[in-house]
Amino acid sequence: MAARAIAAGLLLLLLAGAAGAAGAAGEDVEDPIGGFEDEAGSGDETRPDDLGGFDDEEAVPERPAPGSHPLRGESWELTGSLGLAGSVNLLPHRSVAGDTDYQGLSKLRSRLNLQLDLELPWEWELRAAGFAYYDWAYRIRGRSDYTSGVLRKYEWDADTQDFWLRGTPIERFDVKLGRQVVSWGRSESLRVLDVLNPLDNREPGIADIEDLRRAVTMGRFDYYLGDWNLSLVAIPEIRFHQNPPPGSDFNPTPDPILAPPPAPPVPLEIVERKPDSLEHWEAGVALTGIFEGWDVSFHGAYFYDDQAVLQSTAPLMLGEPGILQHNRLWLVGSGGNYTLGSWLLKGEIAFVDGLGFTDASNRSRLDVMAGVEYYGFTDTTVSLEALNRHVFDFPATPSVGSVASVAQEDATSGAIRVTRSFFRERLDATLVAVLISGDDDVGSVVRIDAAYDLREAVVLTAGFVLYQESDLPPLSTYGDNDRFFFELKYSF
Repeated sequence: MAARAIAAGLLLLLLAGAAGAAGAAGEDVEDPIGGFEDEAGSGDETRPDDLGGFDDEEAVPERPAPGSHPLRGESWELTGSLGLAGSVNLLPHRSVAGDTDYQGLSKLRSRLNLQLDLELPWEWELRAAGFAYYDWAYRIRGRSDYTSGVLRKYEWDADTQDFWLRGTPIERFDVKLGRQVVSWGRSESLRVLDVLNPLDNREPGIADIEDLRRAVTMGRFDYYLGDWNLSLVAIPEIRFHQNPPPGSDFNPTPDPILAPPPAPPVPLEIVERKPDSLEHWEAGVALTGIFEGWDVSFHGAYFYDDQAVLQSTAPLMLGEPGILQHNRLWLVGSGGNYTLGSWLLKGEIAFVDGLGFTDASNRSRLDVMAGVEYYGFTDTTVSLEALNRHVFDFPATPSVGSVASVAQEDATSGAIRVTRSFFRERLDATLVAVLISGDDDVGSVVRIDAAYDLREAVVLTAGFVLYQESDLPPLSTYGDNDRFFFELKYSF
């Protein structure tokens, strides 16, 4: 199924490319990587947004004269967006917890994003950004059909995103304090070095990693010397992944967990121990060199595993509460990019220590990622990535609470991404496939979508997400979750 979905997506891109080429006859040939200038590796230099000091922030556009726009002033600017997003599940399936029927409309979400930028004295800057949404699908279908956990996680939400203060108190030294995102990774779809920010995993496959990272309060301190940048990060706020709750179509686990037969179905308590913010800090350091045509970086981090692990199954068998714990991890690693003509070669390697499995702890893992991107086609980018995670001293029975992505001694995964723009970049089409190898088969998540500029500041996005089951979680339960999705968004 995954191969057919990828082939169909490539065929659609090729057919659309032919139509776009016909419609552009007689016009000048555009830059072959036009529309993807934000990707690392364009031209003859690589300056990854995630490692070049504060280069990961979007450039603030030149403001018009004060008073010419109601949302802009001489030293401030208010921007944002209004959107309506929906999903329709294509196949009949029900959850175990709550026995919810998930075929049909599963999301109809209205969302408001706001961002305020202030220019402060002495060239300091302040950004405050947040969002709020409400999902009308639950009222349309009936709130009583869903578990309380699903309603808490999906029906409405509001949170801050970027909320920081930054400046340059002395020459070559930058400071940035507050909620922010620090991305260390080169990969667009697979995570190796990118460990400082948790992800919003409530709707797997719908969005890219760059849109899923949750901002965390941290202090970032950057020192620049020639081609090198030393970055220190101190993180007092502890936040973890937002995962699907029991009762959602992405988590069929019964709630509460029942004792296995032949014992009577006695509800068992699972307690998750979360470290307290301010009392348990995380930290990271990165040394980055950016040169003509290539870059390299070295990383170290002391952080908590975002995935909680069930310490032992013994208490559950005795009817006692089980303990989910977030293990302290150490990471040392390196990454780099190298451009060669229209090619970008990239790689990451990391050694992680302190991993926990159910009834087994203090394991180590080596992660190696290699990837290549090609920009030689007009208005098109093609990216291939492969990742292997090897667990040393792999436990004999690592199941139950183990991290799903490393529930094998050698876990392999890959990603394919094809993006193409048409009609002078008014239409952007994307095919993304993430493949995860199981013990006996390969599961996948394939997304095919297109975003079209209906008019200035109004974008319509629509596409499909297709899931192929494997014998490993979480894809072992995703097989019936194929869906059509759309979003209409107005930006101001």
